[in-house]
Amino acid sequence: MGTPLEDAIQNATEGPSPESIRHFYITFLATEVIVPCKVQARPVKNLSPFPAPFSNLLAVTAQEQEIIPAFTTQEELQLWAKEPLEWASITGETLCQRTPEAMWISINPAGEWGKELSAWEISLLAQGKEGLDELVAEQLQHSDPHITFQGLTEEQAERIVSATRPALEEYPAIRAVFAGIQITESAQESYLIGALITDEQEQEIIESSLQERIQGALIGDNPFSLAVGTSLDTSPELALFKFSDPLIQNKDGLSTKRTSLMKKIGQWIKVRG
Repeated sequence: MGTPLEDAIQNATEGPSPESIRHFYITFLATEVIVPCKVQARPVKNLSPFPAPFSNLLAVTAQEQEIIPAFTTQEELQLWAKEPLEWASITGETLCQRTPEAMWISINPAGEWGKELSAWEISLLAQGKEGLDELVAEQLQHSDPHITFQGLTEEQAERIVSATRPALEEYPAIRAVFAGIQITESAQESYLIGALITDEQEQEIIESSLQERIQGALIGDNPFSLAVGTSLDTSPELALFKFSDPLIQNKDGLSTKRTSLMKKIGQWIKVRG
């Protein structure tokens, strides 16, 4: 087992999904990472010729790109540097806010589980959680361009309705629940389940409740990812359901609705690629 950040990188790399990618970014923002200092007792090889004058972040040049190395542990730093370096510990969010424009960040550049963050990613991460929707959507688009989206069978739909109905009764802020199946080019299937809510302040508690209920209902079934948001337009995961009817909805009292997804069994809708 690695550090929580290394585990998040591994999960997002091996099984990219809205949930795993978002978890990586959130973990990175909150995690204290080790960053070498620009001022060292001995010269550093490949030092960037364009250091920020008001920053003590060490930057190096790799393949004509200025990169700030960051590390999850001192062991990872030693693996890369080969010799002791002066370093500081700051959160990923602070690092993004201090990174000069056009520079990249490389997490564990010599380690088994690392990740490069582009200048575009860094600019959004510097905003904190506000830029995550755009980041997740972009990463998913490039993670597997051959993902297709398929409707549920009636049995699958009923299983998810049964799992989510109690949450709608408990949380009136849940307006509707959607679901479908994502299929990769290698024929791996997973559920994508979305919940449209009216109160952003209740998002965390609603997401936790739905996650627990759905996980219990789908034991032994396909894996699933859950998206919760207040708009089908602004949430990249929920946007997949923009032209689908909800499995179950809560409007002026609880009501269920047979979804047109059931009528589309066997009809594959290309959503990326």
